Amino acid sequence: MLAAQNNAESAAVGKSLPSRDLHTTLKAHCDEPEVLRLLTLAHMQGTQAWLTTIGAPLDLSWQAAILARQAAERLDDPISLAVSAYGTALGLLSAGALKLASQTVAAVELPPTNTEDKQMAGSLALASALISAARKDHADRSAALEHAAELAEQTGETNMLGYGFGPSNVAVWRMQGALEAGDYAEAAEIAETVNPDALTVRARQAVYWRETGRALARLPKRRDGAVIMLRRAEHISPEHVHRHPFTRSTLVELLALAKRDAVGRELRGMAYRAGLHV
Repeated sequence: MLAAQNNAESAAVGKSLPSRDLHTTLKAHCDEPEVLRLLTLAHMQGTQAWLTTIGAPLDLSWQAAILARQAAERLDDPISLAVSAYGTALGLLSAGALKLASQTVAAVELPPTNTEDKQMAGSLALASALISAARKDHADRSAALEHAAELAEQTGETNMLGYGFGPSNVAVWRMQGALEAGDYAEAAEIAETVNPDALTVRARQAVYWRETGRALARLPKRRDGAVIMLRRAEHISPEHVHRHPFTRSTLVELLALAKRDAVGRELRGMAYRAGLHV
């Protein structure tokens, strides 16, 4: 399931989500520690992450976060608790509860003693950076990103637990933080330093092209480039463009300025596939 999610294979994700079977197995008291670990991952990395990508109602995403947290607390394993906190914090960010989101990440104690701990601690730092960007706290955002970058240099490009943590992904999160802070020029500049092929998770490649497109769409004379970037994201994962709320808004903005040329036709086709009025 996580492999399909990472590879942006949406249909396969829906078919393979094991949540119901895992809950049934848990009730039977079979291999409880492993089942609880898998439940935490399935609800956070599978269900919640997907619901967030497609702009589903926040209450559905929150239910997934609660189920992940319940499983992690029952297991009482540091990594699972960190996975749960990561998802809970991002859910709170989406709901606008920025202070509580920041507190959720800060409450996690996970000494980076091995590669798995380091990639999880780094992922939490990235979540903290995005929350700080939303709070307009540039100092905390910068500190969290630097901490994540230091850990990424130690781990290299990894994909434990489906996070795809590594130097390239840290750069994509830098882009997302810049977008959250409204600094589109900075996001575009960061994009030029990233090799998307180095990202170990294909879905994150779609995010890279999508966020590059969103940044360029806000820069004068670079809107044609924005359409090209968004089209590359759509090619990898249509849902990351068609269903993502911020990207749909970007498509609407670009449509209002579209010309009757090849780029304009490409944009209208993408907007049509996203279900927008063309």
